[in-house]
Amino acid sequence: MLCRQCTVAGGAQKQPVGGTREERGIAMQLFAEALSVVGAMLLSLSCGLLLEELLFGGLVRLFFARRPRTTGVTEQRETSAGTGGEKCLR
Repeated sequence: MLCRQCTVAGGAQKQPVGGTREERGIAMQLFAEALSVVGAMLLSLSCGLLLEELLFGGLVRLFFARRPRTTGVTEQRETSAGTGGEKCLR
């Protein structure tokens, strides 16, 4: 807002330092839109990377890895203990 002296003296009207209120509002809306676009892009990128890591990374191999059969190990223990040989350390 301009003071009375600036308008009465006949001099050129001075504008506030940050621009008018409308210009600051437009700049703020532009900044908010740009920030939301960048945030949406980062969110979609991080979700894509997480999904890719889960599908093709080491976690899938960990979940679907075949376990060795344990029946052979218990039979080995019984046979080695029954023959009087060395103890099985498994």
